[in-house]
Amino acid sequence: MRYSWTGGTERYLIQLSSQLLERGHEVSIVCRSHKGDADPRLKFEVLRSRMMLGPAFRMWSFARMVELSGARYLHSYFFYDQSFMVMQAAWLLDIPRGVSCYADHMLDDYPWKLVPLQVELASVVVATSARIKRELSAKSGGKHD
Repeated sequence: MRYSWTGGTERYLIQLSSQLLERGHEVSIVCRSHKGDADPRLKFEVLRSRMMLGPAFRMWSFARMVELSGARYLHSYFFYDQSFMVMQAAWLLDIPRGVSCYADHMLDDYPWKLVPLQVELASVVVATSARIKRELSAKSGGKHD
């Protein structure tokens, strides 16, 4: 993911980061690129590689950058490739992970969504509505009810 001031996921990341910073947390964002002005308290770990070996390499690189940053919590939004990388990094590094959910959990449009597994392994699940909470509960056996 890129870090920028435009886009829904990017705005969510900015708002989440701002709230965490205001509460005294140290926040590091691991991303492929970032542009725009950011809060000077934010730390960025930009993934840079001249050799891209595909998704497995990106996932390993992401986990390594998370490890090097010393992150103690990971959070992702939706269930696409970045969320899968966050889930894997949290599992590999044994750190807590949260996921925020919107209506995409019902779409069968990405082979690695693994919604039930993502919810089962999450420490925190943020549902954006009561309907989404019910649907996620049904998909995951009620773990976060």
